[in-house]
Amino acid sequence: MYILHDVICSYKDNLGVFRYNLIFLHMIKQKLLCDAKDYHVGSIDLKEYLNRPINLGFITVVVCDQGSATLSCNFKKHNLRAGAILILFGGVNLITLDVTDDFSASIYAVSENMADMLPYKEHHHLFSFLHKNPILKLTGEQRKRLKEWQSLIGYSLEQNNDQYIKRLLINALSGFFLSVEMEVKKKNDLSTVEFQDQKFSITANKLMKLVVEHIRENRNLTFFADKLNVTPGYLHKVMRKEFNRSPKDFIDCFALSEIKGMLTTTDLSVKEIADEMNFNDPSYLSRFFTKHTGISMIKFRTAFYQAKE
Repeated sequence: MYILHDVICSYKDNLGVFRYNLIFLHMIKQKLLCDAKDYHVGSIDLKEYLNRPINLGFITVVVCDQGSATLSCNFKKHNLRAGAILILFGGVNLITLDVTDDFSASIYAVSENMADMLPYKEHHHLFSFLHKNPILKLTGEQRKRLKEWQSLIGYSLEQNNDQYIKRLLINALSGFFLSVEMEVKKKNDLSTVEFQDQKFSITANKLMKLVVEHIRENRNLTFFADKLNVTPGYLHKVMRKEFNRSPKDFIDCFALSEIKGMLTTTDLSVKEIADEMNFNDPSYLSRFFTKHTGISMIKFRTAFYQAKE
C-alpha cells in the first residue's frame, strides 16, 4: 500500500505547464515492538526504513549519536542531528525522508500497556509542548547526563527477569521525563502552552492506521467512526485540531496516494484500479482523480514515466 506524504505536481505538454514532485511512500508497515514484548531498546538504522512508515511504540525516545536525518512526524518535517533527541507520544508513525550514511541512533520505546504505568498524565503540559516540538537539542552537560541514563537502561536489560526489567525501565523513563520537564521549563513557560488533548492525538493515529488498512475497501467516514466507536462529528473535530483538515480530505488523500502508487508501479488499467479500490464505476474513479489532482490518470502515468527518462 502507499501513503501520500507530499504532492506537488509538475507536468509539461503543449497545453501548458504543471508542476509536480510526487513523493508516495510504500505502506509496508514496519513494527519495531514485537508482539511478545512491551518494550524495545537498541540501535536503529533508519536507512532500512527510508520512505516507509514505522510505528515505534506508544512512547518513543530516539537519541541521535551521529549524522542526521530528515523525518516526518504527523506530516510535519523535522531534522534530527547528532546531540539531539526525538520524543514521540501516542503511537505516532515516523517516516524517514532522508538520512546520512553515517547516521546512528539509539531507541527506547514502550507499548501503550507499559506506558500506562508511567505518570505521563501528570506531565500533560510537557507532552503538549513535545507534540509541537518533538526534537530537543542537548547541551554538553545534558548529553553527559543522558549517557549516564543510557548506562542505567543497559544495566536494566542485563537482568534475567522480564518483569524486573519492565519495572526498571518504567522508573528510568519516569526519571527521564521529569528531567526533561525541568530542562524545558528553564527556557519555556509550560503553563502557557496550549493544552494538547492526547486523546485527539491517539485517535488521529488510530484513524490513520485504520485508513491504511481499509482504504481499498471503504472510504466512508462513518465506517471508520464505527470502527473507533466515535461519531463522524468527533473525528472531524479531532482531525481539524491535529492537522487542520477534515477527515474526508484525509481519507481522500490516502486513496489518491494508493491510486498513484498503482499508476506508477503497475501496469493495471483504469478499470482494474477501480476494481482494486472498490470504485463501482471506472469513470467515477477517473473523475475523482482528476478533481483532486487537476490531471487525468493517463496523463499522470505518462508524465511520471517521462520524468524518469
